[in-house]
Amino acid sequence: MYGGRIVAVETSTRFGTVAAWEGGRVLVEREESVHNAHGESLLPLVDRTLAEVGWAPSTIGRWAVGVGPGSFTGIRVGIATVKGVELATGAEIVAVTSLEALARAAEPAANEWTLALVDAQKGEVYAELRLPGGALHRPALVVRTEEVATLCAARGEAPMVVVGAPAAQLPPAPGLRAAHAAPCDVARASVVCAIAAERGPTPVDEVEPIYVRDSYVVK
Repeated sequence: MYGGRIVAVETSTRFGTVAAWEGGRVLVEREESVHNAHGESLLPLVDRTLAEVGWAPSTIGRWAVGVGPGSFTGIRVGIATVKGVELATGAEIVAVTSLEALARAAEPAANEWTLALVDAQKGEVYAELRLPGGALHRPALVVRTEEVATLCAARGEAPMVVVGAPAAQLPPAPGLRAAHAAPCDVARASVVCAIAAERGPTPVDEVEPIYVRDSYVVK
């Protein structure tokens, strides 16, 4: 477990969050919903968060960043911001996917499968399926919304939690639990912090956006 200060940035959706973590807990998390992919709002949001906890950037040993999938432009803004801090301060970076953060936020029971969903627009969702205990069963993919039921069927009769805002569209089914209200609607920096505290740093040249599908549209 990493014992130093962590600041996390999550901008994979229009709902951006920044969180500060120390001593095994989140000290503060701030959020902002934008329509410009966070290009103008992220740095002020980071500044306000650091001011609230009284931290200078040079005192933060580790920065965590959401790398998608989600908004192509939003992801790039978050990564560029954190890489800029790393260049200036030498801090470590930990990359966390939005689907992993959602799966953690759902707090699945020991016997539950987890299906994490992120809106991909145009009638599609990004999806990632995990076995009980958290191991990946199906890595991230993009599917039509109507195909989510097929992914749910992979569990057989075992219980499953489906997490993320698109889970609100699923019809009720035996053994299926939908977690789509905050904090399970979108990936959040507070959860990114918790994951980042449990693993080693990501090499800077490996901190790259995860698009799942071609980034031919700027969202």
